[in-house]
Amino acid sequence: ATASAAPCHLLVQLVELACSAGRAEAVLAELAGESLHLTTDMVNVMLGEGLRGRDGSLVEHIERLAALRGVPKNVRTFQLLIRHAGGDLARVEALLEELKVAKADCSLDLVAAALAACAQSQSGGARVAEQL
Repeated sequence: ATASAAPCHLLVQLVELACSAGRAEAVLAELAGESLHLTTDMVNVMLGEGLRGRDGSLVEHIERLAALRGVPKNVRTFQLLIRHAGGDLARVEALLEELKVAKADCSLDLVAAALAACAQSQSGGARVAEQL
C-alpha cells in the first residue's frame, strides 16, 4: 500500500513521530509534494511542533499549505494560530472572525490563547476580549 492509502490515524501518528524526531521539514516536503492527503489533525500536529520549537517559519509554511489544499480549521487549529499570533491583535481578531464565520466551536484553551494575546499586546486588546 502507498502512504496515501494508509488509514488517516496512522498518517497522523507518522507525522507526530517525524516531528518528535526533529524531521518536521521532511514531513513538509512530503506534504508539499501532494503524495499525502493533508488533514486537519496533521496540520495541528505540525502547527504544535512549530510552536514548541518556536519556529515561526514552520507555522507559516504549514498554514499556507493547509490554505492552499483547502484543509478545514477546527478549534484546535484556531487556538494554535492565535498562540502563534501572540500580541498581533489584528491577526487574532481576523482569526476570531474566521472562527465565527466557520461556526466552529469555541474552547477554554482558545479563549485562554486569545486572552494571553491581549495581555501581550501594547494596546490592551479590549476589542479582542469583546469578541470572545
